Amino acid sequence: MIFEVDLGSTDYIEEHDAVIVGGGAAGLRSAISLAERGISPIILTKTTVDECATAWAQGGLAAVEPPDSFESHAQDTLKAGHYCDPLMVREIVQQAPAVIDELRSWGMPFSPVLHREGGHAVARVYNTGDGATGAAMHAVLLTRAKKWESKSQSTLEL
Repeated sequence: MIFEVDLGSTDYIEEHDAVIVGGGAAGLRSAISLAERGISPIILTKTTVDECATAWAQGGLAAVEPPDSFESHAQDTLKAGHYCDPLMVREIVQQAPAVIDELRSWGMPFSPVLHREGGHAVARVYNTGDGATGAAMHAVLLTRAKKWESKSQSTLEL
């Protein structure tokens, strides 16, 4: 069930298996993952689930597509990031294409043209082409999260 509640109210008593703080991309994707596994999450936000940094993001998501390579992407990220953990960078770079595919399968309207943005040696940035990539991604994730509203094995509350 998805609804907004006044946490100051004593009328709201509910049990959940997991509490997620934040309704941006990470919070919504975590909630979806938990709900898919039958775990009942609740997302707590400072204001509403629509007000998050993800919705304001204008750039895009970087992922390798041939003839680009994972190593090239990792090296660009490490060079630009200075203090990044090399093992974590390589793990994220390896997973990025699957994330793009997943978002696309859920309806993310990526532009068919990859872009080259700061720090990248080649065009590998997926965006919506209109400067509102974050808003589109947030809408896609929120729509996906709301699909768990009627599932009997798990309840997702936002």
